[in-house]
Amino acid sequence: MDDRERVIRIGNRELGREPTAVGVLAGSGMPELAGRGKERGADALEIRADSWRLAELKTLSEEARQVKGVGLPVILTVRHRDEGALLPEGEVYPEKDRLRMFEELLPFADAVDIELSARDIRGKVIELVKEK
Repeated sequence: MDDRERVIRIGNRELGREPTAVGVLAGSGMPELAGRGKERGADALEIRADSWRLAELKTLSEEARQVKGVGLPVILTVRHRDEGALLPEGEVYPEKDRLRMFEELLPFADAVDIELSARDIRGKVIELVKEK
C-alpha cells in the first residue's frame, strides 16, 4: 500500500482516499459556523481551543458539545504560542493549562492535533486519547 492508499478514520469519516475539507472554528459562535460548514460541504471540523481565554473554558465546553452535535468528525487543537496559537491578546497558556483544555474538551473530539514538540504534555494527551 503506498501513501496515497493510506486511509484513517476520524469519527464516521474515512480520510485519505480523496482530499478532505476541514472547517476551522475559532472564537465564539462555533456551533453556527459548524452548521454552515456542514451545509457547505466540510468533511470535518477543527476546534481551535487556543483562540479562547482559559477563563471561558465553561462556555467553550458548551460550544464544543454543540459542535459535536452537528454530526461531523471533530479535531481538537490547543496550539502553543510558538506553534501558531491564536491566543487572545495578553493570554499565555502554561502547558498545565493546555493539558487542562485537552482534558475538558476531549469528550467532544474524535481526534486531537498535538505538536510533536509538546514534550511536557504530548504523552499525557496521547494517553487520554487512547483511554477515550
